[in-house]
Amino acid sequence: MRIYMKSKNFKNEEFRYERKFIMNNNLYSSFDFLNQFLPNDYYECYPARKINSIYFDTNQLYLANKSFEGHSERYKVRIRFYGETKEFDNPVLEIKEKIGSVGIKKYIKISKNDLLKENFSLRSLTFTNNLYLDLDNILLELKPTIFISYIRNYFSSSISYVRATYDDKITFKDLNTSNILNTINSMYGFKYDAKIIEFKYKKDVDQNIYQLTNKLPLRLSSCSKYITGLRILGKI
Repeated sequence: MRIYMKSKNFKNEEFRYERKFIMNNNLYSSFDFLNQFLPNDYYECYPARKINSIYFDTNQLYLANKSFEGHSERYKVRIRFYGETKEFDNPVLEIKEKIGSVGIKKYIKISKNDLLKENFSLRSLTFTNNLYLDLDNILLELKPTIFISYIRNYFSSSISYVRATYDDKITFKDLNTSNILNTINSMYGFKYDAKIIEFKYKKDVDQNIYQLTNKLPLRLSSCSKYITGLRILGKI
């Protein structure tokens, strides 16, 4: 069964900056420790939840290699869902485009039943419009590559227009398997010995993010969970 994606099925965000910092688990035990370095108006704006992502790429890791080669325009393709993996409720296909230092995401509603029937192959999907030309050329070659899950905490500021997320209990799993769902639900996986804090703000917000982050006892990083996972699992 093919799913035809009309333009109304697409939801877009605005271009935004994302500044990431890696926190070693041995040094920092929680986001609370960092609060002493941040303005006191930051507060938890959304309940913590588990985020699960299935990343797609070609056999030659075309999308990952674009990042390695320093292309100014690059993409990530993933299926994201929330909560316990055994539920696999309300999956959404996300296409994340990065142009230089700013990024934007496009969301596409997909069918859980069709994904399971096709063992997570995107060949069951037909996109009629609104895709990026570069992805149109390789869409049918994409396949599940790795699975990443973590617990995310959400923070916001009442005056700075900068949101922060704090990711903990990050796990990577290789999806080079004939049964993707079983692999996702298995108890095995690589536990990443670090946490990630990320600051997100719109492109048109006129402020200096470094005034907010330069007091942190951490270094700015260009880390990508997808690229980190590929390295840890020995796929690159």
